Amino acid sequence: MSYRGVSLGAEGVDFCAAVINVQPDGSVLLEVGVHENGQGAESAMSLLAAEELGISVDRIRYRRASTSTVPDSGTTVASRGTIMGGGAVTVAARELKQEMAKVASERLQCPAAAVRFEKDALFGQDGRSISFDETIRLMFQAQRFPYVCGVFKAPRTSWDEHTGKGDAYFTWVYGCQAVELTVNKKTGKVRLLGATAAHDVGRAVNPEMVRGQFFGGMAMAAGYALHEEVRSKDGRITTLNLNTYRIPRSSDLPEMTAIIVENPDPQSPSGAKALGEPTTEILAPAIANAVFHATGRRELVLPIKLTPVPEEFPEEECRL
Repeated sequence: MSYRGVSLGAEGVDFCAAVINVQPDGSVLLEVGVHENGQGAESAMSLLAAEELGISVDRIRYRRASTSTVPDSGTTVASRGTIMGGGAVTVAARELKQEMAKVASERLQCPAAAVRFEKDALFGQDGRSISFDETIRLMFQAQRFPYVCGVFKAPRTSWDEHTGKGDAYFTWVYGCQAVELTVNKKTGKVRLLGATAAHDVGRAVNPEMVRGQFFGGMAMAAGYALHEEVRSKDGRITTLNLNTYRIPRSSDLPEMTAIIVENPDPQSPSGAKALGEPTTEILAPAIANAVFHATGRRELVLPIKLTPVPEEFPEEECRL
C-alpha cells in the first residue's frame, strides 16, 4: 500500500499555464505548459478543455508546448502532469467562458453568470441558445479576442525542513496492489499468477488511458522485481543490450486487474489527481512480500533471485 504526494510539494513553488486561443472558424488551439512524453497528456488536456467549454473534442487542436508561446511551467515529473496541467486548462476554460458569456448574454437576454455551455452552444435561462461559432463571431465583431492564458497555482505547503514537520504536499494519491505467485521448489523460479491494483486517481479523465497506466506500471514493476539487472565489470556497465538486460516478456506477466477509485480532489480545479508513478512503485514490494509468505525468505535486493527452497516446504510449488 502507498500514499504519495503529487506536484513538486515542498521541493519548489509549483504553478502551470495553459493557453486557449479560439480561431474565427470556431476551432480551439490549446497549449499547456507540461510536455507529452507518451503518458497521454494531450488526450487528458483536450478532454478537460472540451468538457469545460461544452464543445466536441474534435474542435480542439492541441499544440506541442513551446516556451516561446506558453510560459515555462516546469518538468514532466512528480506525477504532476494531469493535476497541474489539467488545473491550468480548467482555469483557462473558465476564464474564457466568462468572456464569452458577457458577449452572449445580451443575445440570450440573461445575466452572464446564468449562461450554460453545452452541446457546442450557449444557453440562457428561458431556453434561448446561441451556437459556439456564432458567439465567437460576435466576439471578433466586438473586437474582443477569445484568447486566455490560465494559471493554476498549487496551494502552498507547510513543510519545515529543519523540524521535519508539516505538510510536504498539498494533496496525495493512494493505492494498493496485490499479487498471487508460485515459487518452484527445485529451481526457485517465481511465476506470477495474477495481480490486482486499486488506485485513487481523484477523477479518471480518460478511463481507458488510466487502465493503460495501471497495466504499464505493473508490467514495469514486474520487470525490475524479477528480471532486470544492470551488471558491471571494472566500473563499466556490461548489460548494453536487450539480449543481456532481461525485460519481461508477455508470457512472464500475469492476468492484471485494474480498479479505478474516483474521489474528486477539492484542491484540483479539474478534480483529477495523478497516476504516473504510483502504479509502478508498489508491485515489486508486493512480489517480495508474496515470496516471503511462500518461502519464509525475506528478499531485500532486486531483482529477486531465489535458490532452491528448503526441504521443509514439501510442495513442488509454494504458492501465495
